[in-house]
Amino acid sequence: MIQEKSQEEYDTQNKTWLILSFAGVIIAAILSILFAPIGGRMNLFLLLLIAGIFGFSSAYIVLSAILDILSLFIKKLKTDYYTKFTIKMVIGSAATIILLIILIIGNFANLDGRSLSPIISTKQLLSDQINNPGAESCTDPVTFTKKVSQISAEELTRNTRLNYEQVIFANPDDILNFYASNYSLKYTGTTNKKVIMCAICSGNGKTGLERALQKNGVNLTTISSTIEETLCVIYPKKG
Repeated sequence: MIQEKSQEEYDTQNKTWLILSFAGVIIAAILSILFAPIGGRMNLFLLLLIAGIFGFSSAYIVLSAILDILSLFIKKLKTDYYTKFTIKMVIGSAATIILLIILIIGNFANLDGRSLSPIISTKQLLSDQINNPGAESCTDPVTFTKKVSQISAEELTRNTRLNYEQVIFANPDDILNFYASNYSLKYTGTTNKKVIMCAICSGNGKTGLERALQKNGVNLTTISSTIEETLCVIYPKKG
């Protein structure tokens, strides 16, 4: 009687964890959609949270299916709920830890300036500069390639309080093969080019931004915009 009660207890635990696992997969999918990354990456904490939830949940579901199939052929495994539950918890946790370690190592490997994405770095720069009007700030060196050759105002302002018309691009140092229009910056070179991306914002639109550019010694005194609210200019400099 004690053994039967124990098996029923493990069976209830397993059903509870299965329900939580299916819910975890759904939650991870929703978070991935809501916080879709720009340029292939997102905030590290959020990435690890989603990966942890999805990793354990999916591992538990897959292991449950595999062990249920094996139970059809292995008589002892069919009634040994404790062993099956332990296997799923241990392997699921181990798989999740390995996945998180891989993501962390990959993230820190990408901190090398040679591999930083222009889109990711510039988007973070813009987010910081919105709250730091009048000052110039720049990224670490980023690399433009034939594959990653363009930055647009639309992608930089996604999920921010700005619209694309509040971000303009320039090339005040006339760096070769960089072409700036109001809402995009494109690199047309055939070899990789490392630069730093800089930004200046103003809460007073065109007039305030022109003053900020002059104050910071940026050779761009005329801004082709009529916006009189928050306005930012983004431009490359030699790294």
